[in-house]
Amino acid sequence: MIRKFAYALGKFLFYFSIASILIILFFVITQGWSESPYPIKTFGKFLNWFSDIPIIGNLSFLFWALPVLPGYLLMEYFEPSAPVQGQSRVTESKTTAKFKVYVDDHFHYMDEDERYLHGEFDDLTAAKEACEKIVDDCLVNIFDPSKTSEEMYESYMSFGDDPFIEGGNFDAAKYAEQQIEKYLASIKSSQKNERRDILDPWKLEVKYKYGLLLPESEILEDDEKIYFCQTDRHKLIAGWDKVSKKWFTNCVREDLEGLSFSTPKRFEEIVFGHSKDEDGYYEKQFLIEYLLFGIGTGEIKTLTKSVNDEAIIEFSLDNQTWNEMLIGNKVGVEGMCKHLKGEVEQILNFALLCEKWNVTTEIVFDEYDNFEQDTFSIKQFGNYYS
Repeated sequence: MIRKFAYALGKFLFYFSIASILIILFFVITQGWSESPYPIKTFGKFLNWFSDIPIIGNLSFLFWALPVLPGYLLMEYFEPSAPVQGQSRVTESKTTAKFKVYVDDHFHYMDEDERYLHGEFDDLTAAKEACEKIVDDCLVNIFDPSKTSEEMYESYMSFGDDPFIEGGNFDAAKYAEQQIEKYLASIKSSQKNERRDILDPWKLEVKYKYGLLLPESEILEDDEKIYFCQTDRHKLIAGWDKVSKKWFTNCVREDLEGLSFSTPKRFEEIVFGHSKDEDGYYEKQFLIEYLLFGIGTGEIKTLTKSVNDEAIIEFSLDNQTWNEMLIGNKVGVEGMCKHLKGEVEQILNFALLCEKWNVTTEIVFDEYDNFEQDTFSIKQFGNYYS
């Protein structure tokens, strides 16, 4: 509010000063200093007196600008920046200005410190496409056929990103609502028109998420392997061995220079067409989960899991191990874990076996015959999504 008032005051002073100077010049030109109104004659006498002062008198013309300066400075300093949440986001853009896309965070509603500039675009269409992609990326993680559209929309409005265009009119909330409705409508339509074995909501969800990942990817291929490379998000790469028909992770993009570009259709035929329909969807689900939640070289994944007696175990995995687990490969780990129960913390021997997201853990207490095993799905780990 103070910023707006100061800007309005500066604007008033600036234009009032300009108008005053024009009025003075009008009287001086048409009537001369001696016949002008008293305030103007007084101002003229002051200028004559100041101009007679040696050296600095040459600067008397600057007094013409003094009334304008305060207003100009206030306008420059308090010029409105990007609109705050809740205000109109449609502003008058200058002909030479670019369209700026800013992103707010629904989880930190009305907190301008969480806002960031996503990018600047030469036209409104490109800016809208950028906003739509930001919203689509958020929706990938909340789409769930078992939920209603209201529940998914509430999840987005609670935790999603809220992009907007300075100088445009993109409504992220309305776009998210439309996308959610479109997704649920596609499920209902498929249930009416397609074969039952293709109608499984899980399969439709997998197909939808995979479709969202395709525009931000490129496919590379050589004689023995084919690669799915992210060009956005975490920029992770998944490789598929054509001979062993297995995934491998943590490829380096620079090592793939010189390979031939391929097509998504060929990638699907090679990777997902090698087995029964159901297995192909599982392979696609493994790929999606790795691309969404995999971690980069040098990063560590810390996981927790509730065990018996209200205790929790905590341990960390390197990026190679975690990524191999996500993509469904068989992984074995032996090491140490923290055993936390209330304020008591122990360091215990620990082992883990994971294949196709089926996890078995074993923790050993004082003696090797005193141990505890647990079997569960990988998504039951605490911190899985963080």
